[in-house]
Amino acid sequence: MFKTIISIPVPRIDPGVSPKNDWPFITAIANFVGNFQTLGIVLMVAAIIAAAAVWAYGSFSSNSTLESRGKLGTIIALIASVVIGSAGGLVTFFSNQSLGV
Repeated sequence: MFKTIISIPVPRIDPGVSPKNDWPFITAIANFVGNFQTLGIVLMVAAIIAAAAVWAYGSFSSNSTLESRGKLGTIIALIASVVIGSAGGLVTFFSNQSLGV
């Protein structure tokens, strides 16, 4: 019924915190994550091949269920491989964006 709007000015405070990567285990973790990324790409290639084979078998045997599952599996594996492959670039891009706060 009644609207009360209160505006309190808040000064900007910079705490002076910035990310640092000089810890001794950061390189080991980065290599470990990179290995998982490579494994993910290899698994997605295998998934694309398997889903495409199911798609082809479903198409040639006139089995619409297998055909649609093969199409869906191929699309999901392609999208997942794009996300896995571009994960490092996405993190770098969004970590350099200003929040405007």
